[in-house]
Amino acid sequence: MLNNTLFYIVNSLIFAQNIEFMTFSEIQEKIHKNAPVDFGEVFNNTFNLFQKTWLQGFLMQLILFGVIMGIMFILYIPLMAGVFIVDGMGGVEVSEGASILLLIGMFIFYAAFIVAINFFSMGLQAAFYRQVRMKDKGLESERGVSWGMFFKKKYMSKLLVLSLATAGIGIAAYLLCLIPVFYVMIPLQFISIIFAFNPELSVKEVIYSSFNLGTKKWLITFGLVFVSFLLVMLAGMITCGIGILFIASFVYLPAYFIYKEVVGFYEDDEAIAQIGA
Repeated sequence: MLNNTLFYIVNSLIFAQNIEFMTFSEIQEKIHKNAPVDFGEVFNNTFNLFQKTWLQGFLMQLILFGVIMGIMFILYIPLMAGVFIVDGMGGVEVSEGASILLLIGMFIFYAAFIVAINFFSMGLQAAFYRQVRMKDKGLESERGVSWGMFFKKKYMSKLLVLSLATAGIGIAAYLLCLIPVFYVMIPLQFISIIFAFNPELSVKEVIYSSFNLGTKKWLITFGLVFVSFLLVMLAGMITCGIGILFIASFVYLPAYFIYKEVVGFYEDDEAIAQIGA
């Protein structure tokens, strides 16, 4: 009882101070140990934690929806202007050069749209995972945690490179047909969560750690995400699509528990060390 009380006090203080992150070698060492993860336990924990975090998940989806609409509006105007210029007002015949320019413009539009959505989605997911961690630990707040915490100058460039890298990996996997897509979709699930709790890692280290963890736990992660996705889609059908905004974040929680079981968190290790001392 006394140890549990000391653990909570020390853990809360360390978590609030946010004094340090894990190093890349420490993360790799933990992934290499490949701690066992139980499917049923993770799924049960996901249900329990979702009851505490559904509001944060809803807010994330709502903010992302608003961002997507804003990006579409901003990018749609120059694209439509280009179409108007090419087509003209009186049905002017379109030259081959103009058609090529229009196609290039559409390609740039879709590429910019994918990268922009990736950028904001990854930043919001990382902030969501930090809030999920607080709820999991029974804490009400952590200084500096907000939806825009990863869009600040300190992390913005790294977040942009990560979004470009993940978009490139996804497109490359898609071009290489179906099997690579099924493989990379699992490691990509862990990029946001590893970045959220280890933002000091380099882009290369975040991606390497994500693929390392995703490869080690590919099958159980795929099973959990697949079942979670089916439940979300079923609930969305029952609620005529409206409920998806409220429950879509359920899909992100299994990855959190897998990361928690395999890698863990620095403040937990530090708290245990303090109690031992």
